[in-house]
Amino acid sequence: NQPELIKIRGYPKPEEIIPIVKPSLHGLVEVMRGCGRNCQFCEANLRIARYVPLETVTKELDVNTSQGVENAWVQSDDIFLYDVKDKRTFTPNRDSLIHLFKIIMSHKGIRHSNPTHGSIAPAAADPLMIKKLSEILRAGPNSYIGIQPGVETGSVRLIKKYMPQKAKPFSPEEWWDVVLQGTQVFNENYWFPAYTLVLGLPNEEEEDIWDTVKLIAYLEEKLPKLVGEKAHFVVTPLSFVPVGVLRGKEFYNPKGFSEAEFCLLYRCWYHSLLEVQRLSIDFFRIHPAFRAVFYPILRVGLYAAIDRLRAWGKSMGYDPEKPLRITHN
Repeated sequence: NQPELIKIRGYPKPEEIIPIVKPSLHGLVEVMRGCGRNCQFCEANLRIARYVPLETVTKELDVNTSQGVENAWVQSDDIFLYDVKDKRTFTPNRDSLIHLFKIIMSHKGIRHSNPTHGSIAPAAADPLMIKKLSEILRAGPNSYIGIQPGVETGSVRLIKKYMPQKAKPFSPEEWWDVVLQGTQVFNENYWFPAYTLVLGLPNEEEEDIWDTVKLIAYLEEKLPKLVGEKAHFVVTPLSFVPVGVLRGKEFYNPKGFSEAEFCLLYRCWYHSLLEVQRLSIDFFRIHPAFRAVFYPILRVGLYAAIDRLRAWGKSMGYDPEKPLRITHN
């Protein structure tokens, strides 16, 4: 009889990771596991980084391309920590990243590639790395590179408390400028960051939430002055889930939704609406026949969501226009 629960101690070595045998969703190919920045709220970031051998990566590309998959969606917990040698400052290993993506993009049958997750600080620390990767990935006005980094919060207090290494090689006190400079570098090289926030971290105070609203306002004001019409980003708030070092803490409780929380949620959704209004229909990499239908539905859906949020805010006694009046000062 097989046991109901099999306990596994430790993790497989990189060479023990079994390659896929059938095509993966969206051409996803894993190149590393773990991170090492030790953000307390994140399970993956507490794991030592392990790098999948290039032979395994190539085998998975073979499996996908053999079935007509032309995209390589490069999976990692933080692509800019790939093969990092300096674990003190987390300075990205530009040469290893360039080598990795050259192998992927030169693989027969692959026409497009982009990473899944990455952090912001490496982009600010090494703009040339992003420029070189953009050239390899053939980024351009009609071929943006999508990436999902975590901004998490605009509160320097919470950055220092729960994720002090997230800003490295910079300091937590420089977080706002790191986010701005990193976004600038992304945008200059045709990368579109989809940022996430964590709402409800333990001991989060109202001022911390207001700081996050102000950070979004800071980006909205400063970024167009730096990159003009190339300024693009979206921000999605996610509720805190107690994992990692914070396992055992309380889940985020939306009861008694505060004015600051409403303002943050509304500002994020409103910014997404602004982005959709600015984007060309050609931005969406889907079949032209679907684009003509998808784009209007997306716009109508966002307008409907904004209207519902406004009504919800009013029902709690909040002014829906207040989030839009807030500046970073």
